[in-house]
Amino acid sequence: MNNNMNNRGHFRHHNQFLHPDDAYYRQELSSTSANVTDENNLKGGFRLKLSNVRQFLLILLIWSLSVTILSLLIWLIVLPQFPLLNVIETSSGRLLGTLETRLGKRIVIYYGIPYARPPIGPRRFTRPEPSLPWKGVYKATTKPPSCYQFASDSPKNLLQSEDCLYLNLYVPLNEEDQQEDEEFQSSKINESESNGLNEGINGTASKPNKGKPVLVFIHSGGFMVGSINQYDPSILAVEGDIIVVTIGYRLGLFGFIYYELTGEPAHQQGNLGLYDQLLALQWIHANIQHFKGDPDNIVLFGDFAGAQSVGFHLISNRSQPYFKRAILLNGSPFNLALVMSRERSLNRTKALINATDCWSIDDNQTQNSSKAELPITSRSIDCLRYLKAPHLIQIDRSLYQKSKSSAMYLSYYPVAEESFFSSHPFELIESGDYGPQSEIMVGVNGHYESWMQDLGLTDFILNGMKLGSIEITPKMINRLTKFGPNIGQHYYEILTQVIMEDHSAVSPTDLAERINSLTLDMAFRCPNYFLVNSFIQNETRSVYYFELRASTGFELMNKMLTSLTNNDTSSKSTDVSMIFGYPLESIAEDGTGGYTEDDVAFSKIMMNHWVEFIKNGKPTSNDSWIPCKNEQQYYRYIIKKKGSILKSGFVENECDKYFRILYDIGKSIGKH
Repeated sequence: MNNNMNNRGHFRHHNQFLHPDDAYYRQELSSTSANVTDENNLKGGFRLKLSNVRQFLLILLIWSLSVTILSLLIWLIVLPQFPLLNVIETSSGRLLGTLETRLGKRIVIYYGIPYARPPIGPRRFTRPEPSLPWKGVYKATTKPPSCYQFASDSPKNLLQSEDCLYLNLYVPLNEEDQQEDEEFQSSKINESESNGLNEGINGTASKPNKGKPVLVFIHSGGFMVGSINQYDPSILAVEGDIIVVTIGYRLGLFGFIYYELTGEPAHQQGNLGLYDQLLALQWIHANIQHFKGDPDNIVLFGDFAGAQSVGFHLISNRSQPYFKRAILLNGSPFNLALVMSRERSLNRTKALINATDCWSIDDNQTQNSSKAELPITSRSIDCLRYLKAPHLIQIDRSLYQKSKSSAMYLSYYPVAEESFFSSHPFELIESGDYGPQSEIMVGVNGHYESWMQDLGLTDFILNGMKLGSIEITPKMINRLTKFGPNIGQHYYEILTQVIMEDHSAVSPTDLAERINSLTLDMAFRCPNYFLVNSFIQNETRSVYYFELRASTGFELMNKMLTSLTNNDTSSKSTDVSMIFGYPLESIAEDGTGGYTEDDVAFSKIMMNHWVEFIKNGKPTSNDSWIPCKNEQQYYRYIIKKKGSILKSGFVENECDKYFRILYDIGKSIGKH
């Protein structure tokens, strides 16, 4: 402040020589009027004042340089103590993360890393393109938007956008990491100079040493809803000392629209959401070493639709080079609920084109042509591309609601086509044509009551408890049309048979357990059984199969009856929350968090199994969990809150008796 005051004072004095109107200047002239003005003296005075200005500027320059040097020294001394604030070099550019703390441990989090160009405008309904390199430092400190959701009841505060192809990356920071950070950063710089850091998304440089194992999580939501921010895996990251990555991918019509352009170069587009996941996986594989991760130890993990996605990557030769192991929870590529045939997918797209009036009639076509028979043209797709996203979603939701009352259940799911897959996915699975992955974990929640509620089975079971005939209503069948045309009818016929056989001989609680078990068989266990059976055709592979048992049959029945009485359908799986360690942080923060000490113990058990498998390819450090190795060695590891047990045998008899019917129907449909 004193410098500024001196500065202003100096320039007032200097202006005396520049402005003759100044009073001080006039006083100077009058004081020398009696004498002859010496011109040289006047010039000398001017030079004196100019010299003062130069001195001031020199002092200002020295002060500025001192501040700059001091700031640089502080940066160099302090910054290595906080590696997550370091600028990380990637193939796309430099990234800046944020430092946070979980359970007293530090973690670096990079929110919203763009792995692809925004799929908007002409890039809507096309495969993703790698993100363009950026200049400067990208601040990865804000959670990215979710991809547009199909559900009408999505939270109003949920930020949604088509520009949603991002990664969240969680990097734990321990004392050893801090000590090695300077050396590691130096090795990365040297490595990037020698390998060419900007080669592109597929350019993977070798790492100087082994880094942390990496878990890539694909969220659930039936390919219609869900978010990259759905779960916070930071507790698992810091407790297990592993890197966790969550990815955003396009959903609903934006991610799984399917169309064929007859006679045009880009003749086929589909499974765009799976291509998003693939590109994200490629980016992670190419860049994870810069975050001290090991690109040779990347494990894919998903639940429900995310698990089915993981299964698809297992059989896709496009994805196989980019990960080492896989974990599938409550989902399988054999799940008939979430696979559509090309024909049904095309009809779904035509229905959308018709509803938006985006048909383009060529000269060779007549106005009287049946729209169902018209080919999809590039002009029709371009029309869809430039409609506003919320408007498209509103129309699509209306079509979906109308279709629920008809035989055609219009929705968007992965399609059985041969661009993402080398051949039909069911054929790939049956043949055991997998990649280099030699260990997988596959499992299901053994008491998943919300599935029974979602499928209308609570009403169905209570009806089955009554003596007499059981009416299979269209409403019940329509709840299950997500399994494909005609599958819902067959499914309920099987349930009817079971209830009529069992209802008079068992208690309501036992009957609920029986129906729940059969539902799980058809929805999860049997698809898992066929996956396990195909995967272990190669005897070098191992499958660790598990079932989670967190509820008893009595608790299950009470929850079902309570939901019927209170119309409460909020029961959801907490499997992923347990795996990601939610109870640990909640208990630490407020003592409860809605969790019990048993929940904390169960969460630690789950986390330990996941971390052991991610690091070593075995979910236990001992031999208490035996893998399935061939058809004569089936083992199920039952994970409970209080003690886990290993059981032999599988559900092959149930699957061959019931699920084979549904599977054959779904397989034949998927080929058309």
